[in-house]
Amino acid sequence: MSSYLDYAGRKVDVLAFRGAKRAGNVQLDPDLVGASSGSICTGIQMLAQDWLLEFFKSSGSAKYAPDSGCDFMSLFRRNRIRTELDVFQIFNLSQGVIRANMLRKESASDSDDERFSSAKLEKVTISANRLSLVVRITAVSGRNRKIILPIPIVV
Repeated sequence: MSSYLDYAGRKVDVLAFRGAKRAGNVQLDPDLVGASSGSICTGIQMLAQDWLLEFFKSSGSAKYAPDSGCDFMSLFRRNRIRTELDVFQIFNLSQGVIRANMLRKESASDSDDERFSSAKLEKVTISANRLSLVVRITAVSGRNRKIILPIPIVV
């Protein structure tokens, strides 16, 4: 449980996914609506969530933020990603766009654990019905968060 003072002078965001743990594998549940909605997050968790939302958003899909998002999911949905090499190449190309978007949102007064440094694709697994990515998000502070993204393959 956190007190208000823990967030003094920091940015906070609405928690989009509930269930994050410091270590181990855990499936996150959407938290934007429902009985438990309204929770907040900050720090490296907020940074990882912000990166994740940028990654899943297709370029040009947000009416009032046309520069946000990247092409990864659009290319995935159009079946342009077929091999692990494709995943790594398109992920790395997308990171230039996401990095620019993340840096554009930051200010010098933000805490270092809320400022984006890098995202590295560590592992890719392709199965018959799922693409799974393991991504490490690192903040300027050096803190990092590993996230696992299981993306269903729909044919």
